[in-house]
Amino acid sequence: FRSRSARIAGWAVILRRTKHQRGTDAYLYRLLAPQDAVRATFLDYVDAINRLADTPAWYHVLRANCTTSFY
Repeated sequence: FRSRSARIAGWAVILRRTKHQRGTDAYLYRLLAPQDAVRATFLDYVDAINRLADTPAWYHVLRANCTTSFY
């Protein structure tokens, strides 16, 4: 991995911010998946973060945003 100063929020931080600061409901769902699939997805996520750090990109607010896209 390349050294980055980007921060990835954990589930507790996201739930706290959603529930208390924004006053909206927040739900946490358990995901059952093989460990190798979870690892591959996580590494793909980290790679996407590194690509965005190298080349920032815009997204369409109605079609792809932090609510509609996993990453």
